[in-house]
Amino acid sequence: MSDVLKVKNLEAPKGTKVQGMLYIHEQPVYKHEIPITLVNGVGDGPTLCINGGEHGSEYNGPAGCLKLIEEIDPKDINGKVIITPVVNTLAFEYRWMHG
Repeated sequence: MSDVLKVKNLEAPKGTKVQGMLYIHEQPVYKHEIPITLVNGVGDGPTLCINGGEHGSEYNGPAGCLKLIEEIDPKDINGKVIITPVVNTLAFEYRWMHG
């Protein structure tokens, strides 16, 4: 198993936490990217993906993800964690309930 957690252009070596934007697609007036955090623990273990929200009116999930990103220390975990606080950034930005 690889010691590096890699998602597209982001890489997190063992024992690190990396934040960035994940490119999804581009339209003439909008570039769809989502915030993503990769946490690669010091030991081997499972990989967990946490999605905070995909609808524009969901606030608790993204808030919980941001708190976790702030508090999680890769030196305290085994395995890998991928956190995306908001998946549908356009709907979240405009507070669209359905979209």
